[in-house]
Amino acid sequence: MKQIHYRADPRVRLNDYVYQVLKDDIMGRKLAPGERLHLQQLAERLEVSLTPVKDALNQLAANGLVEIKPRRGFYVIDPSPQEVAESFEMRCAIESYAVQLVLERATDDELQKIVEIFEQLEELAQGSDRSAMYRQYVELDRDMHRRIIELSGNRRFLMAYDKEHTHMYMIRERYLRFEDHQRNEFFEDEVDKAQEEHRAIIQAMLARDVPSAQQILIKHINRVKQTLVNEMSGQTSSS
Repeated sequence: MKQIHYRADPRVRLNDYVYQVLKDDIMGRKLAPGERLHLQQLAERLEVSLTPVKDALNQLAANGLVEIKPRRGFYVIDPSPQEVAESFEMRCAIESYAVQLVLERATDDELQKIVEIFEQLEELAQGSDRSAMYRQYVELDRDMHRRIIELSGNRRFLMAYDKEHTHMYMIRERYLRFEDHQRNEFFEDEVDKAQEEHRAIIQAMLARDVPSAQQILIKHINRVKQTLVNEMSGQTSSS
């Protein structure tokens, strides 16, 4: 693994730097799900002492990216299908109520910020090579849903969403490692379905139709949940 050299920046705390590097490594699967994390090795690679590494790992554990196993050490999380399903169920509860708060509180200009992200998703979806843009699509999809929660004005909702979204992002990364024919087939189908659902959510929100927006959003989240859980279960059974 390529060594990373820390360059002091007075605006960035050392602990924050170590946390961000390790988080990026986990999210990008440079540190594999289930992998044990050795403090000494990480400290040597990052050219820091053990203390900021341990602090970063504890913070990653608090944010759901690392598991602490008593008397065994730190491990990258490897979420099970059940854990992923539970994350989606938590997300569903948060977002469905957040939509209600948004439509009660947000101005038309604020709603337009959600529309702008949707329009970027539409532009991506019209591209000829969807597999090439899928990571960008996933990130924009997250931005759109996160913007809804932000506009609800409930900071605790946002904190919970960010934590639960971690599992979903890690599982979606698996699709970027499918064989080409699997990847293209999945992306084509998933993007079409997601955009149809996103479009309906936006239309209901612009009409300030709370029941319809909630119903469509819940259906959308549950469909994605089932798709990911089914794919995980298939990969597990065939491995």
